[in-house]
Amino acid sequence: MRRRRACCGRAAFDTAFRKLVGQICPEQNLERLPPDHKIFRIKYAINTVQYRPILKKELPDGEKDAPCLEAVNMDGRAVLVYNKYDFGCAFEGFPCAACRGIEQESAEKLLTNILLYGMTE
Repeated sequence: MRRRRACCGRAAFDTAFRKLVGQICPEQNLERLPPDHKIFRIKYAINTVQYRPILKKELPDGEKDAPCLEAVNMDGRAVLVYNKYDFGCAFEGFPCAACRGIEQESAEKLLTNILLYGMTE
């Protein structure tokens, strides 16, 4: 039997992560960040992202290039930021054909903005 890893944007990882967030932050939920959130503007103005081809085929038309970040918010701040689509392959430069993730340039900009937000807010 071939085992599948819980990475590359797979639903099993998403389900497990959401369960963990519920255990850590039982009073808060992950909520999608609005397009005007500071995370999308702090260094790079991010209105669109480039998804890997396999994921782009799965996404509804209105989401084929929209950034999809969710966060747990406390006191008006995003304290935990989550993206259900893979960043790892982009950073490793791994050309995984089955990766349900974000292309390298988009991933680098998103993570730069997330890190800067975390350090300054």
